[in-house]
Amino acid sequence: MKIRFPLIVLLVLAALLCKAQIQFGPAFVYGFDVEQVGLTAKVIYKVKGNLNASPSVTFFIPEKSKFDFFGADATRTSNFGAANLDFHYLIKLRRNPEFTPYLLFGGNAAYSRVKSDFNVSNVDTSIDDEFGIGLNLGFGSKLELSKHWILIGEIKQIIGQLGQPVISAGILYRTR
Repeated sequence: MKIRFPLIVLLVLAALLCKAQIQFGPAFVYGFDVEQVGLTAKVIYKVKGNLNASPSVTFFIPEKSKFDFFGADATRTSNFGAANLDFHYLIKLRRNPEFTPYLLFGGNAAYSRVKSDFNVSNVDTSIDDEFGIGLNLGFGSKLELSKHWILIGEIKQIIGQLGQPVISAGILYRTR
């Protein structure tokens, strides 16, 4: 939690200080392999023409479960998170300019931590940390609600050691 808050604040401040057109905001995310819901802090920066860059940070809500360990109650806590840098290629629609689908491609760095407490004497707590780098491929869409507010939805496949399909939906604020 010590690193999460400053990182989110840094993304928002960077968005506000830029003089370019920036969109930023939260999104809810669901990871199909970890089977957890998370929260994403997302920024979208217009690079040129139909190309946007979108850095984001995602933290999944930690999941705690109980299991039997040789007759003793044990608990397992799992945490998962990722930092992404995606690019969006916008597909402009002439009939409905408020709705914009896009192709998504990019990269990520993800971590996973599973901690098992066995609650048995002479058995230590087990911590399994994993880190992986991968590719993101998918598609998304934006729906402009007003001059400043935008709904966003994405479906992407993370390809890599900690890869999984992910779906997200959120709301963004446009600065200009």
